[in-house]
Amino acid sequence: MLSTVEVVQVFLARLAAQDAPGIARLCAPTVEWEAPDPNGARWAPGPRTRREVESQFLTLFATFDLEQLSVRQVIVDGGDAAVVGSARWRVIATG
Repeated sequence: MLSTVEVVQVFLARLAAQDAPGIARLCAPTVEWEAPDPNGARWAPGPRTRREVESQFLTLFATFDLEQLSVRQVIVDGGDAAVVGSARWRVIATG
């Protein structure tokens, strides 16, 4: 079993690799979704299955290209973690 820090490291690596199935595998069978709405994207809060988490990230990766991911600090308190940093995304041209 991975530690909280290891889960964060794997998540960030999979995010950088745009590995939606890999991100979903890090989640419990059902998760409580708490994500901000990035510029109008409709990510309503509430319970999600792994498949729904994967679908959210597939949609994200099909719409935006991750140009830069920078982590300044990872804060861990038991099983909880927060990542302080920044990400720069570029909208993929849709024609």
